[in-house]
Amino acid sequence: MDARAPGQIERGLNQQSGDSDDRKTTAAQSPLTKRLRNSSPAPVAVAVLSLSPREQEVLKLVAEGLSNVEVAEQLILSPETVKTYLRNIRTKLGVRNRAAAVNIAVRRGLIK
Repeated sequence: MDARAPGQIERGLNQQSGDSDDRKTTAAQSPLTKRLRNSSPAPVAVAVLSLSPREQEVLKLVAEGLSNVEVAEQLILSPETVKTYLRNIRTKLGVRNRAAAVNIAVRRGLIK
């Protein structure tokens, strides 16, 4: 079986001639394809709801464009504590950077 993602398999089959419709149907009905189509982004939604009030506060200030030092000054924390909060937020949301964390929080209505 091809190691590419299901969408890539289907696009590749559409470009070939002959029995591509039969193979496309088979690829579209594979257990992996069905599982991927039925998966939901619920873990991210649940993670957003599980942020502590303090984590939400830190993330809101980050979304306003404040640096770690500025967030620390405003919340009367050390910059290292702010870094720890942001690391925990990124872990809970499953993202790699603060911009992605803010993006998810805004999309989920956690911050405005």
